[in-house]
Amino acid sequence: MPRSARIVGWITGLLCLVLVVRVGAASDLGGAGSGLWLLSYDAVPSAQVDLPEFHTAAYADVARFSEQVVDVLLASVATAAGIDPARLATEVSPGGYAGNTTASAQSELSGTGPDAELLAAAIGFVFRQYWIMVSDFGNPAGNAGYAAAHFPSGRLSPRLADRFYQHAAGVHDALGIGFSAFGDVMFFINLRDDDGRPHSGLEDAVFVNTLATAASLFEDIDVTVGAGGTADVRAVSNDWRTDPHGGAYIQRLRTVDSVSLPELALLQRRHTRLVEAAADRYGWR
Repeated sequence: MPRSARIVGWITGLLCLVLVVRVGAASDLGGAGSGLWLLSYDAVPSAQVDLPEFHTAAYADVARFSEQVVDVLLASVATAAGIDPARLATEVSPGGYAGNTTASAQSELSGTGPDAELLAAAIGFVFRQYWIMVSDFGNPAGNAGYAAAHFPSGRLSPRLADRFYQHAAGVHDALGIGFSAFGDVMFFINLRDDDGRPHSGLEDAVFVNTLATAASLFEDIDVTVGAGGTADVRAVSNDWRTDPHGGAYIQRLRTVDSVSLPELALLQRRHTRLVEAAADRYGWR
């Protein structure tokens, strides 16, 4: 089975940020209790590496660099976190946040929730990401809803994903918060605040119906929207502005004896060199 077909059952939706997802029982997801976790994250930009022109970056350049980082560093990051890289499968696909579409890495991990959170902390530390979303889609009493837009097989290109994203955001601001794409499916998430109120201002059923309306009005290609579902969404984070050493990630990583913090620090320096070289090559600084 192609890798993208295996991970098409996941949802995330905010963010060109790091997300960890457990696939669970829902109409748009894989089988219940599958034990598959998905991490979605950016290889660039990276906190503390100044890239003043990154806002002009072409999707193809970001995708190329993301693939390079995955090929060069990801297996070593997993190993340093005490996780067998053979349990990972990764691809690069479109992701959107706040009206912008870029290339994000999507990693499928076979394992437990603590494994997924540990690997997310290691990736967040090495790639200097600000936060990680940890989500359990097997929880029917979750704190977030989601909706999924399905495209014809083999047709969801980065350009088409961006066109639909911009179109959907024009239908309602709630759909402009963000998306992630896997195979031929775009996923949108409806986060709630601590009091259980959706940030979008839309209840979950309305959120799904709003995406369905956007799909029905999209003229480029036929798009269908499934029933959606709920997920338990939590955040693992480090504010690099106030904690430039990644202390929140380090604290989590120190709880596991098999983690090699010196190796992760070395990989972080390697990642910085890769970002700086790419910045010079693509004119990001």
